[in-house]
Order: sequence, then structure tokens, then C-alpha cells
Amino acid sequence: MNNSIIREYTDRSLAGNITFLEVLQKLKAVGTKRYIVDLIGNRVAREFDDGAVKSAIVDIQQRRINYREFLNRIMSAG
Repeated sequence: MNNSIIREYTDRSLAGNITFLEVLQKLKAVGTKRYIVDLIGNRVAREFDDGAVKSAIVDIQQRRINYREFLNRIMSAG
């Protein structure tokens, strides 16, 4: 696994320069088998809102939001 590629594509995604799908495609191309994000260290909602998580997933899949907004929304959803 090439950590520099992972860092580059994560940074580009967070900057809004590429889509989350492009990140996943690149990670797959370099042999990544799993993608884990630790959101606990940032902020967490007091209650879990599964509808908000589903909405964020749909919005990122349809390219209405970028990766940074996706992370913000799922963190807010718990």
C-alpha cells in the first residue's frame, strides 16, 4: 500500500478537488482492501439519526455534496 497516494487523495478529496468515488477508485487501484475513518476524535452527535446518514450517502453518491460535507453530515448524525 502506498501511503503517499492515500494521503494525496484524501487531501484532494477534503479540499473538494475530486469526488469521494474517485478516492475509492484510486484506493482500490493501489490495492486498498478496507477504508476506515475515525470520526470520534472530531465531533459526535448525542443521538444517532439514521435518516440523516442515509440522506448524506445519497447526496454524495449523486454528487450534490463533497467529501468534507459528507463527513460533517454523518458526524452530526451521530
